[in-house]
Amino acid sequence: MLGFDSFSPWGVAAALLQLSIIVGVILRVMLTRHPPGSSFAWILITTVLPYLGFILYLLFGERPIGQIRARRFRLVLSQWQILSRHKLTPTGPLPPQIAPHRTLIHLAVRMAHLPVTSGSRLKLLSETSDMFESILADLDEATKSVDMEFYIWSAGGQADRVAEALVRARSRGVRIRILLDDFGSRTFLKSPACRRLADAGIDIASAMPMKFLRIFGLQRGDLRLHRKTIIIDASDTPAVST
Repeated sequence: MLGFDSFSPWGVAAALLQLSIIVGVILRVMLTRHPPGSSFAWILITTVLPYLGFILYLLFGERPIGQIRARRFRLVLSQWQILSRHKLTPTGPLPPQIAPHRTLIHLAVRMAHLPVTSGSRLKLLSETSDMFESILADLDEATKSVDMEFYIWSAGGQADRVAEALVRARSRGVRIRILLDDFGSRTFLKSPACRRLADAGIDIASAMPMKFLRIFGLQRGDLRLHRKTIIIDASDTPAVST
């Protein structure tokens, strides 16, 4: 029969740590009001595998985007709300040039909560080659600014043609800013091709940097930048490709 002297201090400490982890995760799940199915799953995995469940919850259980990013998001959201109240939407039927894309327009409005404004022109490109040719033509006509954001940017192929067009635009004095996802474009962000763009005066930034080894910079691996956007000469009439 085991007595109290059979328990080592390390064993007692490990048991208390496991109990603390289980109780802590359960309380956190309850306080953050996860959906019932998600709450049950996190409680189950943490109870069965306390240490693994705790690590997984830190990585995927919540969305720790940080107070600075949260403030920026609230600011952008307030600007969107102001724009959405502008009386620029077409009255009556949609203009003939965009009427065939009514379903897509309604979907975009529901998702982004921004109406189609007067003067908008929508063009769908189904072929990849046509899309790149359109992007290259717009970049070569840029006069003031180019803003781009992508999840993946890899050197080679058509991406190199886009890079060359950006260098040409920058040589004309066009301000260029590129935002790339830190995970999806990690290889490119460390590549000579990226340094060449930076050396040409192009501003390149990474979105949601992955800092798993820094306690205060811990990020979710699934909270990424998936936008594919190009905005050209935004101060006038922007040409937008997505």
